[in-house]
Amino acid sequence: MKISLNCGPFLPYLLTFVPFLFGLVISLAGNKDAIMKSFFDEKVEDGRIDLYWTIAMSMFPTGGTLGSIFSLVAPKTLSRKLILISANVLGLCGSILYLLAYFLKTYACFVLSRLVHGTAVGILMSFGIVTYLQMVIPKQAGFASTLVQPIINFGIVLSSTMNLNAIIGDKWLISIAPLVVSQALTIIWMIILPESPVFSMQVSGDILNVGGQLRKIRPRNWDCEKEAHDIHKERLLC
Repeated sequence: MKISLNCGPFLPYLLTFVPFLFGLVISLAGNKDAIMKSFFDEKVEDGRIDLYWTIAMSMFPTGGTLGSIFSLVAPKTLSRKLILISANVLGLCGSILYLLAYFLKTYACFVLSRLVHGTAVGILMSFGIVTYLQMVIPKQAGFASTLVQPIINFGIVLSSTMNLNAIIGDKWLISIAPLVVSQALTIIWMIILPESPVFSMQVSGDILNVGGQLRKIRPRNWDCEKEAHDIHKERLLC
């Protein structure tokens, strides 16, 4: 219990894995030649290869759009924690499809993996960033928001580096290693973290319950009751 209290103020920053995952997935399939050679032989025309590659790459933004649409139609009472865990599990399914595409040499699995990955990060970015900013200490919200883009960029750079021929050669499945590890860790973080206090207040209006949730992610000397009342006032204004 002491460890939880000491680490409490830093726990919300575990949600920075959400933009990190986004950056990793953006540049995941960055080695076109190595990937497409595993699906098609040299007899296939370059123009057709380009078409197949474009179709596969278009699946990521398509999935992202689907994920964003889900954020609009999802019930307002649906647990944000459950949504984030489910989105991460969906992302892991996308990674499994990516691995199957490599071992089975199946283009369809590769296309589906991009679609599923896009949908997963679309949901994660829609709910995860909001939840992250709701859970950090209010006076740190400005600093917390400035971390998002650099972390996305770091994920892009890491994923791009993992796609270099000097690292992966024709074994392009290696490029997914950072993503799979990060997805597994993010699921663990989501389980550890409590529900968003702001969301809990919106659903239940229970100040005492929200105060208890805040104690898990605030310093020992923090006035959690006052913050819970402030959240309640904001709820009434909305």
